[in-house]
Amino acid sequence: MKSALHKITVFVLFAGAGAGILLWLYRKLSKSYALQCAEMGLTDDACSLWQKLWTDFASVDFFWLGMVLVAFMWSNVLRAWRWQMLVRPMGYRLRFWSAFYGIMLGYFANLGLPRVGEIVRAGAVARMDQLPIEVTLGTTVTDRILDVLMLVIFLLFGLWLEFDVLMRWLAYGFDALFGRIDGMTGLAAGSVLLAIALTRHQWKKWKLVQTLIGRAKGFIRAMLSLRHVEQPVRFGVYTVGIWLMYFLMMWFCLYSYEPTRHLGPKEAFVTFDFGALGMIAPFPGGMGSFHFMVMQALKHYGIDEISAFSYSMINFFSVQIFCNVLFGLIALVYFGWKQTKPLRES
Repeated sequence: MKSALHKITVFVLFAGAGAGILLWLYRKLSKSYALQCAEMGLTDDACSLWQKLWTDFASVDFFWLGMVLVAFMWSNVLRAWRWQMLVRPMGYRLRFWSAFYGIMLGYFANLGLPRVGEIVRAGAVARMDQLPIEVTLGTTVTDRILDVLMLVIFLLFGLWLEFDVLMRWLAYGFDALFGRIDGMTGLAAGSVLLAIALTRHQWKKWKLVQTLIGRAKGFIRAMLSLRHVEQPVRFGVYTVGIWLMYFLMMWFCLYSYEPTRHLGPKEAFVTFDFGALGMIAPFPGGMGSFHFMVMQALKHYGIDEISAFSYSMINFFSVQIFCNVLFGLIALVYFGWKQTKPLRES
């Protein structure tokens, strides 16, 4: 009961924060849009931001939104293939469809409770293919570590393209994340670690601790499976390909919307970097933070804030809502219908 209440509380807090940012943006832009209408001599009835959003959604080129879906699918196919390669050195096989739908289920879960998707997909796949949970969870963590590495690489490339713009936002995010960590916090953390180290001979004898240590060793072994992966060049191609698909999703979506159609690959890349920074925030699907960051990038390239907001909504609903919800529901059906079967290699 307490665990369920805790999860509900966390969801409400994060979802509320994300929705709050989105509502703040909407109200701010509604006032700005009303001023634009007044300058043009239009009445308030003809200047509803909500109506403009609907009009902008209806005006998109659905061919390019379809290409966004294609890139989305390929990113997850490549991720599923990469996950299979991570599991294989552990002496196990992972079905492609289990990996693919496990990934989709994880994305779906993240819409409800941020950061829980990795645990959900690892647990679902472990049950489906009868794999140890430490294997699926450890390789899932490795998968996310690789994503962090690729994000850093993409941000560095974005810095090379637009140094001043990205550096300003990176400095802002770094200050927000680490600015409140003071010396007393570090001293307290160090004291706790020292106490654990000095008493390790006592607590290591506990059965529960021994079980946890065994699980942790299996977990670490799974994370280190990257060292023994077969065909490392192919593995690298999958890793780069996943993030290339993410970039193409942003570019294709920009091309689907008339006010952003003229933007080229450089502008799309920097907008993608800003959106990725927005997705780091622990809000469901990056709600609010993604919109805000994408708007900052587009405004830098001369897109008015109303059109930038419309674009961020088009991107958010076509990918985070439509794609993740649709395939997340399909994944639920898959894991509920498919029979489990062990696939351990000899």
